[in-house]
Amino acid sequence: MTSMNINKTKAGLFIFSVILQIANCLSLVLAGVAKEHPEASMASVQMVFSLMSLVGIPSMVFAGRMARVTTKKNLALFAGVFVACGGFIGAFLSKSMGMLYLASALIGFGASMLTPIASSLVAENFQGEERAAMMGIQALLINGGAIGLNLLAGFMGRNNWRHTYMIYFLIIPVMIAILFLLPKGIVERTEKGEKVKVLTPGLLILMLQAFLFGLGYMTFMTTISIYSSFLGFRNAGIFTSTCSLGCIITGLALPKVLKYLGNMSFPATMAMGAVGLFIISQNSTKPMLMIGSLILGLGFGFLIPAGFTMIPERVSPAAITMAMSLYMISFTGSSIVCPYVSSFGAQFLGGTVSARFLTAAIIVFTDLVIAFLLRNTGHTKNN
Repeated sequence: MTSMNINKTKAGLFIFSVILQIANCLSLVLAGVAKEHPEASMASVQMVFSLMSLVGIPSMVFAGRMARVTTKKNLALFAGVFVACGGFIGAFLSKSMGMLYLASALIGFGASMLTPIASSLVAENFQGEERAAMMGIQALLINGGAIGLNLLAGFMGRNNWRHTYMIYFLIIPVMIAILFLLPKGIVERTEKGEKVKVLTPGLLILMLQAFLFGLGYMTFMTTISIYSSFLGFRNAGIFTSTCSLGCIITGLALPKVLKYLGNMSFPATMAMGAVGLFIISQNSTKPMLMIGSLILGLGFGFLIPAGFTMIPERVSPAAITMAMSLYMISFTGSSIVCPYVSSFGAQFLGGTVSARFLTAAIIVFTDLVIAFLLRNTGHTKNN
């Protein structure tokens, strides 16, 4: 690529990255949904948000398979149509719970495809240290964009909760940027007679590590508000925001840290996650909880971009999008079993809310041991 084309590609990917966390804005409508539908159970209201995760798993598998049929650029545009349609239904046609579920399903199906597609585009267009640098900038933009999108969505829905759905119309200018700034790209076709193995030992190791770390991280996300309320703090948002700050710091440092740590990157990620969760489990003061949240965020900030940086080294180029989708599925899937695992473990550690964090710390520490022992395994393509 020429210098001009490289800059266009970077600009397109940067714009793309800012909206990758847009699905999470849907959590802001739940209070309005509960108020307008008092007949609905709390579980039914929560399903408006959690349905996105359920449809997200088949969506990411679909993205991986379709990458062998069409370009990732076309897939991004296709996913954007689903997000925009879901936003339209939520903003203007959501008079029933059924229509709200439909909006969530469309948003979840489209938005879940975007992260593996965006990271696959980085892997397709950049190599070596430049790829790591792009992954770091992408992580920074994803987390910074998440903060901005949530603030904007909250502002839009301040008078009418349905207006929150208008945040999803931002996908339209992003689609235009993708259309004009990103190169046509390639289809991940296999060579004639080539057998492509997606589930290589190297990828399976990364998937296991993402799943275990996800159990710990999701315990934090689903329990910190309960723990915060129990301790008498009014707003748990300060701890989730501190965690996001850790992710942003990681994004800034990612390329240099990956280069410096090499195959110790994942053990370092798990170490920060385990330490952060342990601090939270053993403390009840706001400053210490913020420190624990920050350290956890530093670890989580490495998990996804570091994994995406390693995946092209562990699978065939014809399987990168599917591999990244499976990696994300491993992390996302942890949210489904997380409540049961943390509850089961907490029963043996005192049964308190803080015992859930201690359970999570033990799980991520186990992940640290696995990451350390297997740090040199599976680096060759097509294992």
